[in-house]
Amino acid sequence: MSQASEYNELGSGIEKLTRLLMNLNLTHPMPVKRIHELMTWVASGDYDRIVAGLLCDTRRAGATRAEASDAVAHYAERFRNTFRDVGESIADAGKQLSDWLRALGDDD
Repeated sequence: MSQASEYNELGSGIEKLTRLLMNLNLTHPMPVKRIHELMTWVASGDYDRIVAGLLCDTRRAGATRAEASDAVAHYAERFRNTFRDVGESIADAGKQLSDWLRALGDDD
């Protein structure tokens, strides 16, 4: 469960991109990802509302459209964050390489 709670938060941008690309090729998410999503769902209170019989009425007008719009916004934000993190990781690697080459040149 601790691995699941760290799943989205930890790792460099490249590691996050690798996880994203891996998940795109799977029919079912990796177990750690599934546990993370279940923990998030339970923590949101939705599970307790269902158990208590307080189901949402999906027959109301626009419910499906609103949920789809929310999903698009959620995943768009995740993609933006992932690619931002990848860019930062590449920039960090470039700086480290530059510093290493500069230090190598200073040794001559």
